[in-house]
Amino acid sequence: MPVRHDDIELMAGDDWQIIGTLLDQNGQPQDLTGATLEWTLLNPNGCPVFPYMGQFTINAIPQQVGQISITVDASTTGQLDPGRYTDSVSATIAGVSSNMWIGNILVGVNVFDITCEPAIFTLDQSTLDGPSVLG
Repeated sequence: MPVRHDDIELMAGDDWQIIGTLLDQNGQPQDLTGATLEWTLLNPNGCPVFPYMGQFTINAIPQQVGQISITVDASTTGQLDPGRYTDSVSATIAGVSSNMWIGNILVGVNVFDITCEPAIFTLDQSTLDGPSVLG
C-alpha cells in the first residue's frame, strides 16, 4: 500500500525539487538498488501533466536508503495552472512494480506570468461629490 505524503506547496514558474522517502511494507526505508522509478503528476481533472520523458527527472539519492529526488525545471512548471494536483511514485524492484507513495501538490499561480486582464474600477461622480471628511 502506498504511503500518503503530506501536501506539498509549490509555485508554477519555479524550479521544483521534491525529496521523499519510499518505505517498504515494514515501514522502513526501501532499498532502491537497481530500482526503476516512475513519477506521475495528475492535474485537477485527473489527466497526466507530463506525458513525455525529459519533462522531469526522478532519481534515488545515493547513500540515502529509500530517498528520492524529483526535479522539474521552471520552464515546465511555468505552464501549469494553479490548483490541487495528485502525484504518485511507483518503483519496479526485481521485476515487481509497486505504487510507493501518493499525495497532493498544491500549485500556486505564477505571479510573474499572469495573462488575465487587470480589473478596471470606475467611480461615478456622486461618490466624489459626497460630504467631505476633512471639514
